[in-house]
Amino acid sequence: MLGQEFVQGLGAQRFELFFHDPVYLFYKNHLYNFLARRWVIRRVLKASAARGKTLELGCGISPMLQSSTGTVRTDISWQALAYLAKSNYSRESSSAVACDATRLPFGKASFQRVVCSEVLEHIEKDEEVMREMSRILIKGGELVLTVPTRPELYGFDDSFVGHYRRYEKEKLRQTLSRLGFGGFQIESVLGKLEKWLMEPAIRLFSNLRREGQPETKQGSGVILRIAAWIFFPVYFLLNWLLAALVSLQARWTPSEKAVTLLIRCQKQS
Repeated sequence: MLGQEFVQGLGAQRFELFFHDPVYLFYKNHLYNFLARRWVIRRVLKASAARGKTLELGCGISPMLQSSTGTVRTDISWQALAYLAKSNYSRESSSAVACDATRLPFGKASFQRVVCSEVLEHIEKDEEVMREMSRILIKGGELVLTVPTRPELYGFDDSFVGHYRRYEKEKLRQTLSRLGFGGFQIESVLGKLEKWLMEPAIRLFSNLRREGQPETKQGSGVILRIAAWIFFPVYFLLNWLLAALVSLQARWTPSEKAVTLLIRCQKQS
């Protein structure tokens, strides 16, 4: 049986194997839980008074923010950033830097805002990342963070995608406070329905991609790709409806019961 550390390490790199697969890339960026997170983050940022440079940390192939000259994107995967450079996400002149989130190549107080969505749980030394985010923010700068919560719900889907942990709300707030953050605003992003939907979906995906490699472009692989493109309008509509449903549920879910939380706070010193 594979050890948990090995599985988590594999999960952190697993999806780079699919970066040359246009079907996977297209489907990934229309998945319901991604849409729900993006809706919440963009709503929060629209109401924000923060101006100046924004860092989106760990954007992967699915950035939360629209491309702009005031946005810098980072990810440890240069493959992900190369994909973004060729996509519609880079119609404007956003900067992109491939780097380790625990050692950001930016000076102290370089940014007015940091956005970090579904990243910390993939990094073993997560407190080092939080310390770096505090370092690069100006005093009064804003951090917008989303993370999976409730450790008791850690399951197959978490392990498969390389999560080291799910967070306890109060412990995470205490860590951020110790690193100089305050003025916390916390809201539910996803409720238990998302967990009920995602775990079986990940198990199905795992079975279909048992070897961790995209299907070959011969025989059944060609048929599956043709079917995937034909099915996409249905997939798009279904995921939009699911995103609306899980977002509605989240509005009525107390933060203690949420499976994903958004934390907005300010650098105090």
